[in-house]
Amino acid sequence: MKERAVSIWLFVALFASVLLVRYLMNVPVVSIVTVINCSYLILLMVILLGYFRIRFKSWAILKKGLGLGDIVFWAIIAFLLSPQIFLFWFNSSMIIALIIHLVCSRFQWYGQPEKIPLAGIQSFFLIPFLFFNA
Repeated sequence: MKERAVSIWLFVALFASVLLVRYLMNVPVVSIVTVINCSYLILLMVILLGYFRIRFKSWAILKKGLGLGDIVFWAIIAFLLSPQIFLFWFNSSMIIALIIHLVCSRFQWYGQPEKIPLAGIQSFFLIPFLFFNA
């Protein structure tokens, strides 16, 4: 089975880029915007952990569900976008990722239908948000 892990250095570079953008825009690193976005992510993770506990009788969400890279990617992007844009991007990119996954698994276009390249799909969907909000 092919390893789908992303290098930690890619996340470090992404986070450094986000911090640089915030610095150049004279925005504090931690602000109410970041707190709201991170609170939303924490709420989602708590709900998801509860679901996994009930459904699979396990807390092992990183083994059966999400990848650690997805969570780290979301946390980094939470520092970049305003709450309105973050919520719209997050929810709409999830819907698009689900549609892409359903189409790809229906026609067997990728080898591991149980694994969704979520952060990859969301990162492509993030590009227009960054372009039009710059």
